[in-house]
Amino acid sequence: MTQLYGPRYQSARTVAEGYNRAAIEPAAMSDEAIEAAVDRFLDETESTLDSYDQGYADADATISVLRTHIDELAAAVEEEG
Repeated sequence: MTQLYGPRYQSARTVAEGYNRAAIEPAAMSDEAIEAAVDRFLDETESTLDSYDQGYADADATISVLRTHIDELAAAVEEEG
């Protein structure tokens, strides 16, 4: 028997038990999108801090850029959540 997963497909067993997979388990795409947003955040944050460490940006500019990265990460998580 082929088992299909996702919001449109549930196995006979899960339907019989009243288990709604889509309502209980998060979609893999959301996890991947959040993971990509976190990876992007970490890369951009590291780059920002490297610029500061090398003297290319002052503390105020660095904090401003870091806050922007934090806001972008929070927005990406809210979109997916």
